[in-house]
Amino acid sequence: RSSDLTKGETPARVLILGGLVGTETATALAVAQLLVTCETLPPLMRGVEVTAYPILNVEAFEKDEFLTDKQKLYGIQPWQDSPSTHVQVAEAELRRYAYDLVIQVREEHPSIDLTASAWADTPQTVAAMADLLGRIKRRTAFFDGTINPRVPGIPRQFTPVPGSPKPVIEVAVGLPGSLPMAARCDAGAHVMLELVAGLRIARLEAMI
Repeated sequence: RSSDLTKGETPARVLILGGLVGTETATALAVAQLLVTCETLPPLMRGVEVTAYPILNVEAFEKDEFLTDKQKLYGIQPWQDSPSTHVQVAEAELRRYAYDLVIQVREEHPSIDLTASAWADTPQTVAAMADLLGRIKRRTAFFDGTINPRVPGIPRQFTPVPGSPKPVIEVAVGLPGSLPMAARCDAGAHVMLELVAGLRIARLEAMI
């Protein structure tokens, strides 16, 4: 959703993807909690448009499987002609808009740390994301955020978008799998809200 855009104004667009595998309930709940929070804070969302898929891999989720047999057989990586429905949905969404930020949220086991691995492709976006992750780290206990990590806990998956002239920032958020469900969801929603708010501030300051 976008909030209070003036005529002709281009929103900062964010795509959030949870439930990439079928056994991660916490990721879906964290995304849903974020959306509720955004609806209750209209000023924060001014000029921001968020599109979210709390459960992207519906097929595996309905079977309570990490991946279905078909997904294991053909692979689930985007931009590689995967027949998996949820991969095709993500690809179509990424081609539909020129997104500024893509957040994939996953569970990490058995970590107690909340992690965020960010990838940016221009000096301007690298500097903006490094600053944002540093601010989140100073305000958030048990948080580890890195920019363009060589060995990330969760790999970059959806970017760059083939054929797109616009560089897209991607952030992989890892939920602390050893914490209780409520704490996992709170942690994930918190850091995603920080990322969305940070994108808005960076856009206002013309950093992105």
